[in-house]
Amino acid sequence: SSDVCSSDLTMVSVDAFSVDAAHNGPPASGHGGISAGLLSAFVAERANGVVVRLQSPVPLATALTAVAGDDGSVTAYAGDTAIAVARPLPEPLVVEAFPVLSTSDVEAAAAAWWRDRDEFNPFPTCFGCGTARADGWRLSPGPVPDAGLNAAAWTARFDANVPVWAPWAVLDCTQVGPVIEVSTPPAGLLTGEIALRSVQPVIDGAAYVAMGRRTAAVGKKVFTESVLLDAGNEPVAYARATWFVLPSY
Repeated sequence: SSDVCSSDLTMVSVDAFSVDAAHNGPPASGHGGISAGLLSAFVAERANGVVVRLQSPVPLATALTAVAGDDGSVTAYAGDTAIAVARPLPEPLVVEAFPVLSTSDVEAAAAAWWRDRDEFNPFPTCFGCGTARADGWRLSPGPVPDAGLNAAAWTARFDANVPVWAPWAVLDCTQVGPVIEVSTPPAGLLTGEIALRSVQPVIDGAAYVAMGRRTAAVGKKVFTESVLLDAGNEPVAYARATWFVLPSY
């Protein structure tokens, strides 16, 4: 660690991290959930959850400096450019209860996702939900018929320890489904802000279901929330996000 002074905030520690080149969301920038999850790990107080505001496209395979402030925030910089800011939440993040889905509900959501994304997918090469990405997770957060929500099955598969960003990535992609449904193709969708609270660890090899829904849409902004459930329908993590719908990237 080292000390850095700023005119508006006393910086108390400096670390570094990077987003792997394979972990893109938009074609040439970091996956919003993975990027936010990596930065969240530098926040000291995470019990209530962490909120990350993404301010600029996250460069891939590039050293990012994580600068912690004495107010509990952590800012990621690429050179002199502020990329994202993470802050601890003052109160525990909670979302309204989601229904318990059957296996057929989740399968129907996946079928709808692949059918609809043949027509329009703003993230075809996304590591999490890209339909043109053979080496990604290939999440399918399609709409559950008559349920007002989107769902995706996910099995945690990692060669080593489960990374801190795993639930962030799943719930970010799960929330994009409800956003796509109110965007007008061709459109660009960007995660502006995402907050997440983990309530139990993700277990390597375990199967999960993620659900997300739209809570509001105002102008170019779309608001969503989501939950990750284990095989016993117990919550693993909760998330909320603010998205921006743009004419294109």
